Amino acid sequence: MDLDVRRWDTGPSVSQRAGSFVRALSSGPTVGRPRSGGSGLVLNCAVAGVLLSVVGALIAGVLSLVGAL
Repeated sequence: MDLDVRRWDTGPSVSQRAGSFVRALSSGPTVGRPRSGGSGLVLNCAVAGVLLSVVGALIAGVLSLVGAL
């Protein structure tokens, strides 16, 4: 039995989990509407925009707390 916790795998990084989430939004069958080629791209761009906005707001908040702005 291996009890050395320093050797345990920590799992996927945050960026890998976010990428998996975005890929999952555009995969799989569509239900109730015909399959169109551009819907996944639009959804991915919208999700990426929201994520970038959240990251930007967090960075701005941290910088304002530190007093760098």
